[in-house]
Amino acid sequence: VLYVNNGTTLEYINLSEARFRQLFPPVKRFSTHQGYVGTCYLVSTLESLYSKPLGRVELYRLIGEDENGIYTCTANSENGREYFRRFDSQHKHILDEGGLAIIEQGYCKNERKAAWQFKPTETQIMQVNASGHMKYAVRGLTGKEPISTNDKASMANYIRQYANNPDFALLTGTPGYSDEDLLNSGYAIFASHAYSIKGYNPNTDTVLFCNPWQSGLTIEIPLDEFLKYFCEVCVVDLRL
Repeated sequence: VLYVNNGTTLEYINLSEARFRQLFPPVKRFSTHQGYVGTCYLVSTLESLYSKPLGRVELYRLIGEDENGIYTCTANSENGREYFRRFDSQHKHILDEGGLAIIEQGYCKNERKAAWQFKPTETQIMQVNASGHMKYAVRGLTGKEPISTNDKASMANYIRQYANNPDFALLTGTPGYSDEDLLNSGYAIFASHAYSIKGYNPNTDTVLFCNPWQSGLTIEIPLDEFLKYFCEVCVVDLRL
């Protein structure tokens, strides 16, 4: 029997301790890698949630194991359990059996079922939602409604107020021009792309963010420069 601390009480998780440690090994740092164009909104959301204590609890709720194997669900889905399958490496995903990868596969299955009203084929599962929005991923993974703004002053205020608070996850995105066009090579900023915000330095008025292509690398940018390139900030209150 396994319980995790959700910030208020101990919550039951349907995994053995051994399986939990296999899926979510204790690490000081981790990095995601978005392998294909179009899934940045989902990978950034997974990375942002997993980097926060209450965000990790949200993800732990989505995965379990019974006599049929490891299963996942989504927070707002009524489609029941989806069981993990190990696909061949030629497919887009999933190429490993870590907890985040399994949750990603389950999210894609459930979102496709909800949209199409029938169980997707293997090929359709591999054609993971090739475009989307951070808000969709937040809703599907946590059931929470994020606060989002594209007003530059409000974006700056949200970053200063919430970026260093462990109870909040912050995401951001760039406007869509030609898909994935390079906007700034020095800061690795691309068009039509989602990123996670890692923090804010009030002494230097700089924003820390990371690219889902390699989230282990944190990029620091002056806030006024950040506001030139990014068009939206999305805030998730993990306490709700």
